[in-house]
Amino acid sequence: MPDTILENRTAQVAPPDFSNSTVHVIFGDELDLSETLSEVDSNGSGNWVFCTPPVQPSVADRILSSLDDLSRLRKNWDSYGAPRLNRRIIAAARRMVKQFPSDLHRTPAVVPMSTGTIQLEWDVDSRSLEIELESSGRLHYLKWDPLHDVEEEGIYAIADMGRTRGLIDWVCGGMSG
Repeated sequence: MPDTILENRTAQVAPPDFSNSTVHVIFGDELDLSETLSEVDSNGSGNWVFCTPPVQPSVADRILSSLDDLSRLRKNWDSYGAPRLNRRIIAAARRMVKQFPSDLHRTPAVVPMSTGTIQLEWDVDSRSLEIELESSGRLHYLKWDPLHDVEEEGIYAIADMGRTRGLIDWVCGGMSG
């Protein structure tokens, strides 16, 4: 940016075409930013206005948001007498999700179970993976791919993040994304 910028202000707005975008307004009469900024418009007053696209939440952030929503479910949330979701399991799920690979691009469905537990479900092509947090320390998984004759399930410690990462890599096609 040129040294002649007098002031730079940033504000969160929600314009119709740029929902949750950040709008930057650069004040200064003697600026020509047309070569510096390719997606810029002058508003006619000598000030320059441009938008940057909204930052997309990470997969972990989307899962954490779903967990927040599920934590508010009340007893009988399924109308069949299901208990509230176990708070220790929700806390364990939050800790686990924060350790997910940062390059993970497939968001699982976050499903409340009628037993008060939580399950993460991925479906990618013919592969399916379900990881249920049965307790704050134990996971139960089911991995299935009918096209490649894969059907496997097991139980392991939630602390075994290497195993969790391996399962997620498998369902996502050998990579997290």
